[in-house]
Amino acid sequence: MNPLSVKYHLQDEQRYCGAACAQMVLDSNPINRGILAQLDLYTELQDRTVEPGLWYAPPDGLAYIMNNN
Repeated sequence: MNPLSVKYHLQDEQRYCGAACAQMVLDSNPINRGILAQLDLYTELQDRTVEPGLWYAPPDGLAYIMNNN
């Protein structure tokens, strides 16, 4: 298995750490989804969790956006 070629992208806001990580991986080769907006990723991962108030990037929400995108 070849490692992903992930380019660094700064997070746009302090609370977008998980969204920035997802953004970098989803833009990497061979996934090539392009640069998705961190605000959209953050909103989607917050909407897909059972514990939204406890995390900036809840694990279940992060897993959802990685699998969905």
